[in-house]
Amino acid sequence: MQEASNINKSLTFLGLVIENLATNQTKGQNLHVPYRNSQLTHLLSESLCGNSKTFMIATISGSEENYDETLSTLRFAERVACIKTK
Repeated sequence: MQEASNINKSLTFLGLVIENLATNQTKGQNLHVPYRNSQLTHLLSESLCGNSKTFMIATISGSEENYDETLSTLRFAERVACIKTK
């Protein structure tokens, strides 16, 4: 149970990093990107903002039962697509 909680916390921090990076790109703002809030985002910091190519694969479902999760995944993938590395 604690491991699942830690995974959810890391994914939440990853979502915050992606959101700040996407906002910086689309709106030209200079928001702080909290890479050091979790080990996952700290490890991915070079891939997310460095000189590299990063791919995201979004797995979705066509089932009506999974509509909310699919919509959330597509919104997340859209934010990730806004990020351009230099």
